[in-house]
Amino acid sequence: MEDACAQAAVRASLDDALGDLLRDATQNPTEPDAVSCARIDAVLDRRMAPHQHLDWALAEAETLKRRLKAGLQAHALDAARQTHGAKRGNMGGGTPVTGTIIPLRSNRGATSEFDVVDVTAMMLLREGRAATLSGARLDAIRTDLLAKRVQLTAVIAELQARPASGDLRIDAVNATLRAEASTGLIYLDLFLEQLKTCASRVA
Repeated sequence: MEDACAQAAVRASLDDALGDLLRDATQNPTEPDAVSCARIDAVLDRRMAPHQHLDWALAEAETLKRRLKAGLQAHALDAARQTHGAKRGNMGGGTPVTGTIIPLRSNRGATSEFDVVDVTAMMLLREGRAATLSGARLDAIRTDLLAKRVQLTAVIAELQARPASGDLRIDAVNATLRAEASTGLIYLDLFLEQLKTCASRVA
């Protein structure tokens, strides 16, 4: 029971730290990344002060620091590439590149889907593209699911376009792949519908 209470308290402190950082990010959207990194250290150190006796909690906080900083670095790199691409497009007389690239798949600082969602949510809030942490998380999950749906739809189309090979084993494998991919698509659509329900409750 004590372990469960300690874990809940640490999780609450980490969530509070994320909330502090996200609020600061929306108030200072153009501050240098070095300042943001220093803020990440300061906020997490302050929020984790009551848990100094828990080595595992401090280790989790340090991991979160690295993930958030890696998210900032990945975002800055993507922004630089986008700016460079836009300049090249303008110089060549082509269509300028616009929009913002969100590093949903940056694995340098995030090792799970939940970590990626939190890093992306912070970026969305910092850019003013979401009003709340819950809304930003839902937007990040929706974007990821929609990308997976596009990829899976392309896989299904490719599988359906495959002609019969004449080898019963290969044809059986292709049929199984088509069935499994179609089932995955159904589940993705169900998840997206559930996201709509969640979004309506958060709004």
